[in-house]
Amino acid sequence: MLAFLAALTAPLVASAEQTSPTPAPTEEALYANARAELQRAAALRQNAKLQDAVEQYKTAAGLFRGFIERFPNSPNAYEARFLYAESLFHSTQFAAAAAEYEKLRDTTAGTKFYADSADGAVRAWEAEVAEQVKAGRLAPLNTLSAKARKEGEKIAPMPIDGPRAKFVSAAEEFVKRLPEHEKTPKLAFQIALLHYQHDNFDEARKRFEQIVEKWPKQDVAKDAANLMIETYPAVRDWESVRKWTENPPPRPVFESALELFAAKKFDEAAEDYLRLVNQNPKYENNDKALQNAALAYQMVGKFETSREIYERIPSAGFARNPIFQ
Repeated sequence: MLAFLAALTAPLVASAEQTSPTPAPTEEALYANARAELQRAAALRQNAKLQDAVEQYKTAAGLFRGFIERFPNSPNAYEARFLYAESLFHSTQFAAAAAEYEKLRDTTAGTKFYADSADGAVRAWEAEVAEQVKAGRLAPLNTLSAKARKEGEKIAPMPIDGPRAKFVSAAEEFVKRLPEHEKTPKLAFQIALLHYQHDNFDEARKRFEQIVEKWPKQDVAKDAANLMIETYPAVRDWESVRKWTENPPPRPVFESALELFAAKKFDEAAEDYLRLVNQNPKYENNDKALQNAALAYQMVGKFETSREIYERIPSAGFARNPIFQ
């Protein structure tokens, strides 16, 4: 390895026996060597030799950078840029890794690593935030409930800055570009949570409500609904507290009733379905809610109540046995 690196940097010297310069390593040889160093780093990491792995990843990063600088138009350049970013990330050079991931995410040179690069930028900025918090260069954040705040505390929005702002930017790009990705709901929630933690309640509420509407079946929908409601007592907006607690967004209520049904708490499930319908007369899934309520009452032998609910279902030909989700 040392001999190889020396060959890259040593001046070419002619001797009496050899008048032509030693040929420089070929493009293929340089790329193969960089990949070999990356594989050694990955093996060390897999064997829990983490500090040695970090140093090995640094070596790999240097080789990939050298390859890219020397052969920017190589057929392997696109992949090399991704492996360079990966090497920077695993050698704990998180900010530099994020910058490379973002370049690759935005390039038109290829699409193979598009999603991985978008994800890498998010991971790298998230890791940079965690690293700075651990080192004491960045203050940790708390998710305060209204009760945890001091009486009469003045709420003033604070800016999201530094690496947290870079994380928000990378996460927003991910959410915008990859709306169907499995990580998108969680990232959307993390962005909204950061606004909440910085007391930017107007923006947080807007984003929490979007999460509830877009991903009602995800766990983050319940957390979003709860934190959205939590913003109101913090600013003494009791009318909004009453509104949201008495009439929460319908889809989370529907999902909660499904969970009660699955747990065989049929009476409670039926009550939730009926409350949902009564409080949201224009909700698009009211037929399904009534169907499920009727079925829940059947399960506990309340057949007359079940029949009365079935008669409220306006959809003709509605099946009267399956549970609707």
